[in-house]
Amino acid sequence: MKQQTFERLHAKFWDDFESMLEVYNKKGTSSGYSANYSHERFINDYRLICQHYSLSKSRAYSNNLIGRLHSLAMGGHQVLYKRDNIPLGRILHFITTEFPCAVRREYKLMIVSILLFFGVMFASASLIVAKPDLAYSVVSEYQLKGIENMYDPGERKNIGRKRDSDSDILMFGFYIRNNTGIGLGTFASGIIFGVGTIFILLFNAIFIGVISGHIINVGFIDTFFPFVVGHGSFELTAIALAGCAGLKLGMALLNPGRYSRFDSVKRSALHIMPIVIGMMGMFIIAAFIEAFWSSSTFLSNETKYITGAILWTFVIIYFLFSGRGRAHR
Repeated sequence: MKQQTFERLHAKFWDDFESMLEVYNKKGTSSGYSANYSHERFINDYRLICQHYSLSKSRAYSNNLIGRLHSLAMGGHQVLYKRDNIPLGRILHFITTEFPCAVRREYKLMIVSILLFFGVMFASASLIVAKPDLAYSVVSEYQLKGIENMYDPGERKNIGRKRDSDSDILMFGFYIRNNTGIGLGTFASGIIFGVGTIFILLFNAIFIGVISGHIINVGFIDTFFPFVVGHGSFELTAIALAGCAGLKLGMALLNPGRYSRFDSVKRSALHIMPIVIGMMGMFIIAAFIEAFWSSSTFLSNETKYITGAILWTFVIIYFLFSGRGRAHR
């Protein structure tokens, strides 16, 4: 492509990016983007500027053009890595915009993950409720008896939290380790062409479904569901997110397109990193709720059900609507 054509195609984009840098440098903070600029747009535009700079050098365009693009690239680099661009503003933007938008971009894989996890979980629970003896074909009698003892109303004095604060903190750490281990395993196993992710999703879905159905059958509803309804909104959703991220890795291997499989996986990993980071955050929130709220024996079941309903509603609305209209130009 001739230099004149290249400049004609991209001149307005360069001017807009330069104007954004000027506005940012005047304000000097991460909130300094102009009104029509989001952080996500900046990231995409900065990458494009770097591509244009690389092209101008490889095509031996004029020194003036190469110099201008180099200045734009360096200006973008300074904005991206400026220290005060990292803390609160970036975190809030990630939570309110980048994370939910990243999930919606992968809505097809998210739907598949939801069906594999929540769909199979509810189907398994329904099947066990209809045919109770099937539970013993999936989970050992010893395990089922242990779970029954945990939620037996007759042992209610042993259910939930009658611990000191040190024990609560220890359980918080335990739940974080357990939850994040499941999530990272679900995500990372996607590298086996997605098969590993599917297996872990189905395994957890069937296990949770069978346990839930069995608890319903033995009549321990009032001790089981008040415990799980609160933290389940974050924990179960995070597992589905891990499944979505793992399936994305698997698809990158199965359908690399014009890239090598290695490059395809690298690109996919970068695109889904907001989902992985957000997923880990949700597991931590779930662990906090489980350790300090779900396990409390001082709260009524009605309070826990109402809180659980609010949390589930919040999670659904958050992923459906948060960040809309702010992530694009």
